[in-house]
Formats: sequence, structure tokens, C-alpha cells
Amino acid sequence: MKVTVATEEGKSSQIEVSGDTAVSTIRSLVSTELSVGPGAQVTFNGRPLADTTTLAGAGVSEQDLLLVTMGGGGAFGGVAAAAPKGPTLADVGSEPGEMVEFFKKNPQLLRQLHHVNAELAEAVETGDVGKVRTCLMMQQMNVHKAKWTRETERAALFANPDSGENQAKIQKMIEQEAIDHNYHMAMEEAPEVFARVSMLYIDTEINGVRVKAFVDSGAQSTIMSAACAEKCGLMRLVDTRFHGEARGVGTGKILGRIHMAQIKIGDHHFPCSFTILQTSDVDFLFGLDMLKRHLCVIDLKSSMLGLGSAGASVPFLSEKDLPSSARETQASGGSREQKARRC
Repeated sequence: MKVTVATEEGKSSQIEVSGDTAVSTIRSLVSTELSVGPGAQVTFNGRPLADTTTLAGAGVSEQDLLLVTMGGGGAFGGVAAAAPKGPTLADVGSEPGEMVEFFKKNPQLLRQLHHVNAELAEAVETGDVGKVRTCLMMQQMNVHKAKWTRETERAALFANPDSGENQAKIQKMIEQEAIDHNYHMAMEEAPEVFARVSMLYIDTEINGVRVKAFVDSGAQSTIMSAACAEKCGLMRLVDTRFHGEARGVGTGKILGRIHMAQIKIGDHHFPCSFTILQTSDVDFLFGLDMLKRHLCVIDLKSSMLGLGSAGASVPFLSEKDLPSSARETQASGGSREQKARRC
């Protein structure tokens, strides 16, 4: 069968081999043509291959691409970190078939993959292993091609470093390299910072109506949309003397204030006051005023909201139980807390 061997510099060579050919033999075959040293690493679909591994054993087939680098790296930037409870993107294998099966079993992580690598996520969603393999190959080729282009540009700039134009480009290049280094360090040391964070919601009940409340300690006041207040039968209690305009991230028209209403959280009832907005991205936002009044504790370790005034606690909702508007906002890369924090 014919396979293509490429380097980080963009050089490539197509060779005729059999499935029994060992990785070490591949490196030897292209060592002269591609200037490959004995310490180079051969990778397939982002997975480093041991020297004794055969092409058939690695799953390499006709017209596949092997990359020769000084170190391996997968589709997720070589993520390696202490695994939290449950599977994460760091647990995804680099073999296309394994990748497709992993996301079938863990569809909740596909949204995170869309955020990290949308092109690969779309390929995975098709369930076509061939498309996933092609996507991985093209992405790796693009990475190595971009690196080769940068090195070529660098050589041209330093060939005439006294030029004012070149000095400006060199300065910009150095700054970008620092940014890229910072990015890759973060991917290796703290990959979780690139995943979307689900906002904190709890189940509540107001006048017999179930409402999912967005818990936001960064919002000064507890707010409710006019539509939600109408649904809960509270609009008759709105004191319009407290109308105005809310300013923060964006603006909103304040219709008034409900000074006191009972809300049920868990098995307990709590008196609560609301600022009523004409329109809002969330139905009900449980803000800092009520959090402090009821001595609440946001416990992220156990994913619970402690209600100190009642000596009780309730769980935060899992991502699948969030309001559809919250899931859509997160899927589109929007920031729920920025949009909701108005008061």
C-alpha cells in the first residue's frame, strides 16, 4: 500500500510499504529525503507510534498520512490533566473510530468539542469515521504548514533586521509567540479553562408555577421578567413608583418592584422581593440581595446552594436541565452572566 509521510516543515514523501512494516523502518526509509533524525516521533491521527508498532497494528491503511515530528500532539492540544469526576475531553482517544464511539456514549461533551474544535465536532456528528480521519489529517497538515510558513517568514525578516518595517514585524511576531506559548501552556496545564462553564440554576416554585432561577451573586438585585411575573400571577403587585432604567451590561426598562412574595425552594418557603424588567434574557434571576438576606452559600464542590436561613440546601441543575435559552446561549458562545447582569 502507499502512504504519505510528512514533516513539520511541510516536506512530504509517498512510499510503498506493507502492513507488516514497522514504524522504525518508515523513519529509516524517509530519513535522507526528509532529513529525519533518529529521535523524531512518528504519529498517526495525532497518536505517537512506538518504533516496534506495525502499520497494520496502528490501523494505517492505503493513502493514509503519517507525520514525523519532534513530539506528539492530539486533536485537543496534548491535553493532560488530573481528571475530574466523569469523562472529559482529555479522555478522548486520537483514533477516529474511538473518537466517534466516545462521543456517542458522551453526547454532553460534544457541545464542549464544538467550542474547542467546531470543524472536528461537525465531522464527529456525522458518525463517519472516514470524515473524522480526513478532518484530523487536514488539521494536522494545516498546523505544520502554518509552522513552516512562520519559520520561513522569520528567516526572511532576520535576514534584514535593520529595516524599520521588518523591526515592527519582528516585534509583532515576538508578541504573538508569547501569546501562543501562553495558550499552549494553558492547554497543557489547565485544559478545563477552555470548556464552557454551565451557569448556576436552581428549581423554584412561585404561586404553584415552577421557575428555574439563575443564581448570580454578581447581580446586585433579584430580577424577574414581566412575562414571568405575569405567568406567576404577580403583576398585580408591581409598585410602578419604582420604575426606571436598569444600567449595566446593556440597559433595560424597570416597570416597578414587587416588595414581597413567597417563593418555594426545596421544601422551604422564603419571602423575596423582585425588580420587574419589561424584557430580560432570564425569567428569574436570584441576585445578591436575596442571597445575602437568606444567608446563602454557593458550594461549588458539592454543586449545592446552601440556604442558611432555613438550614437547608438544594442542588444546582445539571446542564441538561437548564432552560433551553441558557443552553442555546452557551452553545453559541454567548456569556449568560454578562447578558443577565443588568441591575
